[in-house]
Amino acid sequence: MPPITAESLPYIYPNQTYPTSSDALSAIRQVSILISKGFYEKAIAILDTTIDGNEPNPYLHYNRGHCKAMLADYEAAAVDYNRCLELEPLNPTAWCSYAYSLARCERHLEAIAAYTLAISQHPSEGANYFLRGASLLMEGDLARVLSDIDKGKQLNGVVMRCLIAEVLEAADTEAME
Repeated sequence: MPPITAESLPYIYPNQTYPTSSDALSAIRQVSILISKGFYEKAIAILDTTIDGNEPNPYLHYNRGHCKAMLADYEAAAVDYNRCLELEPLNPTAWCSYAYSLARCERHLEAIAAYTLAISQHPSEGANYFLRGASLLMEGDLARVLSDIDKGKQLNGVVMRCLIAEVLEAADTEAME
């Protein structure tokens, strides 16, 4: 997989209209500070307690997933991102983060489907095309990889030069066979 890091994943602070208790908001504010300082384990402990003691809240699960992804626990991150999406399915940021975690677990077909949902909700985000292209590459779908790279470039997405180089190398290898 091309060298995409968890640091490139978006971090969201709740600004949607999902009902959030004052306890959950307080926890999210506290966790936000811990995350900014790199204290992911401490943030997870607070989120665990808050999730156990409150009504379901997508932001709590998203942020716990984010912390787990930063600790490279992508399977656990995917579980939290999935729970976030069960509660708030129209969240393209969560779809992208979920897809990224799935891709890091080498679950590329699921990642492609999740990136596709992120793209359908936010079609002007060029980076999602590059990220989906990485999973398409792992599945050997070079035509769609090239299409996604082109679309991502058109939208001024963050160009992932390693991905493009890997696609070109794979295309050369395929041409030689």
